[in-house]
Amino acid sequence: MTISAEEIMTNGGQDLPLQCDLRDALSIYARRTWPRDTAKQMARSWALPLSTSQNILKGHASAATITHVLRIGGWGLSAAVMGAVIGESLEGFIASEKTRLRNERRQYEAESQRLVEMASHLRSRRPVGHYRPPKQDPAELRVWRE
Repeated sequence: MTISAEEIMTNGGQDLPLQCDLRDALSIYARRTWPRDTAKQMARSWALPLSTSQNILKGHASAATITHVLRIGGWGLSAAVMGAVIGESLEGFIASEKTRLRNERRQYEAESQRLVEMASHLRSRRPVGHYRPPKQDPAELRVWRE
């Protein structure tokens, strides 16, 4: 069974009022993964002493314990727990990055097209930006002397 960041951040479909701390997210993940005999099953699965797994369930995991658990759990555990801490799932982040990169690419393509047009104007010796100077009367170009 895989637990997602959304499952850690919600309680029966309701959003939790506060964002999760890493220790709390790890505790919620364990409770959702092993609903019965959580501490014993967690200790067995993550190679922890029973007292350490009980501390994780209370939200009192040390940094060394968290590191150990993340190494044992791999990317599946890390993505779910960190997604709950950040407030966005890995899938949501990837989707938003795809959208951002798509928009950035459109901007670069538009800028590239504009530069190509400017280069063609320069090669054809026409003024850039379709600007054509107004025609002047040759009489106005004469220098008047007093």
